Amino acid sequence: MNKNAQTVGQIIIIILVIVVIATVGYAASRFFNGPADNIASNLPGFNQSKAQVSTMDEIRYSISGNYVEYFDGNEWKKFSSGVQTVGTKIISESEVASDFSEYYFSKSNRQAGQIIYKNNMDAIIPSQVSSSDSSIDGYSRGSVIMQIWTIGSDGKIYQTYPGSYALDPSKGLIYLGNSQSTPFSSNDEKSISSSAASWRDSIFTKPITIHYSESGQDISGMFCTENYGDYILVRSLSNQASGGKC
Repeated sequence: MNKNAQTVGQIIIIILVIVVIATVGYAASRFFNGPADNIASNLPGFNQSKAQVSTMDEIRYSISGNYVEYFDGNEWKKFSSGVQTVGTKIISESEVASDFSEYYFSKSNRQAGQIIYKNNMDAIIPSQVSSSDSSIDGYSRGSVIMQIWTIGSDGKIYQTYPGSYALDPSKGLIYLGNSQSTPFSSNDEKSISSSAASWRDSIFTKPITIHYSESGQDISGMFCTENYGDYILVRSLSNQASGGKC
């Protein structure tokens, strides 16, 4: 056999090998994108990028809107109905919204009678976090309402000014008096605002009690909270507050 014939034979063999490889590759592609994909997709850990049913159990409460949302693993969603399964727990939107409202707006959950500002004979004492808007005074839901007091020579405090302050979440400090001017300087007002915000946020050192159903039983648990602007977040309904503390 001459050299030219050998070359032609080698070329034919190479072409046949390429054809066989291409045919096998095409068949394998069809197999793994068809029935094999269905089999493999049921194996643990296969294609983790596919959408899966979320086991997230985060919920959050809007202070201004008085509603609850849950996290589905991708985004926050409002309840499509009055009841929602979150993780392993079934929660009622109205009941949990009431839990959050009682937790955040209750007068008993923060230190009563705490003086957050004192200058000579004047004192500011926060009384509540408002659970409703005031069309008259112009403050909104979630504002800290504070009373202006005078400290008497006997050491007792007396309310002498006709009005009070409100620390509004978006408007800042609002004077709720009959006078057009406030009895404090701008620096004093900054101090009052800062102290009022700290008093308001002291609630987040305490756990919230949330009612839910699990395994057919109506129960409740205590959970730590976090504050993000207008929202109060419970990071996980699976992790209860240890010893009732946060």
